[in-house]
Amino acid sequence: MNQMKENKTGDIIYANGCFTEEYFIRGLTLRQIGEELGLPQHRLKEGAWICFALELPVYQNFRLGGWAEFSTDNFVTYDEGKMKWSEADYEETYAGKRLPVKINNAKRSWLSNMRKEKLVKILPAIPHSKTDAYPKGGKASQVIIMKKIRCYITKFPDYDDIFRGVW
Repeated sequence: MNQMKENKTGDIIYANGCFTEEYFIRGLTLRQIGEELGLPQHRLKEGAWICFALELPVYQNFRLGGWAEFSTDNFVTYDEGKMKWSEADYEETYAGKRLPVKINNAKRSWLSNMRKEKLVKILPAIPHSKTDAYPKGGKASQVIIMKKIRCYITKFPDYDDIFRGVW
């Protein structure tokens, strides 16, 4: 049985990978959230769990993900199940597309902002497949959590349900 199918609203789970800020997805349907985040639409057809971080990552436990318009596949790879983030590939992806701020300064700003907006993750009911193609997303921010953090599953919207917030 698919582990994702066993999740339910109210569960506390441990998650890593791409997170965004609640601000960017509030007021959107699940379909629109998928478009904004650059998720394959077929993965959302059976719904998705929306969870928010109960704890914030420490400085060393997250990497910049830019915004969803540019796939994190440009600078994140997986080797034997371990996520690896490449600073050089990140810089190349965002060359000429962002303010010339050093990564350390940007991370400090992110930490400050994470205290103002909930850090959320979308967990589609249909799991990732190696054949999935991730389309270009919108301007939603992305942060990549390297080590799992505690999260609370708060919603399970259907494909055309509007997400109004984690509460």
